[in-house]
Amino acid sequence: MTAASGSARRAPRLELVGGGVERRGRWLLRGVDLVIEPSMLTSVVGPNGAGKSSLLRLLSGTWRLTEGQVLLGGFDLAALPRRQAARRVAYVPQSVRPAFEFTVREFVTLGRYPHESRLFGTRSADRGWIDRCLDDTDVLALADRRVTTLSGGELQRVLMARCLATEAEVLLLDEPTSNLDLAHGLDLLGLARRLAGDGRSVVLVLHDLNAAARFSDRVAVLDGGHLVAEGPPSEVLAPELVRRVFRVEAVALPGAASTVFDFEALG
Repeated sequence: MTAASGSARRAPRLELVGGGVERRGRWLLRGVDLVIEPSMLTSVVGPNGAGKSSLLRLLSGTWRLTEGQVLLGGFDLAALPRRQAARRVAYVPQSVRPAFEFTVREFVTLGRYPHESRLFGTRSADRGWIDRCLDDTDVLALADRRVTTLSGGELQRVLMARCLATEAEVLLLDEPTSNLDLAHGLDLLGLARRLAGDGRSVVLVLHDLNAAARFSDRVAVLDGGHLVAEGPPSEVLAPELVRRVFRVEAVALPGAASTVFDFEALG
């Protein structure tokens, strides 16, 4: 992942206003007000079951809100035509297992669907763009492999390539580093950082607080379906909040360029 896949227009502001979602009589999220600012990388962190994946599903329009509204550039996201919304907001869920025998190139080309009337068009510009997306995510060598044969980490990078192929201005990535080895995980975070610098808005669900502190412009902390803190990582990821939300003792290590924690489980 050596270069960001092209530049984008400055992303529109994405807002969740009073957002909540109920499933089977249980509120997964409620009363969440969150603004995703343009040209920033925002990490969403929190313990298991805090509502992180639910938040991304609401922001992407994948789930219908039980209450509240999602605004994209001031307009109701739910009111936008499906293809238009897909050109603006791209979402990569935590776990995807393709059911069809697409090649990697064909699968990534599906990301062009919002732009083209044919999934596998022959325009050389499209083919060149797909190649760049494959190269930026280090899967160009896998282009002719069947997606059903890929490892979890390989598939994660292919999903990122398909996300880039959409040219969406807002990228929502649910635990994008979870199946990646250390090198590819750092490469992906670096790519996300550069995409934000190019004008996109990037939202990552992360479990690694040190990665969130290092790569993010802003951090949103969820706990029990509620947004309990949001802001710059140096302000939000304070040891007392980490102790309260994550039930671990966090000690900031001195001498680092950004906040780096050492953790110890509470007895």
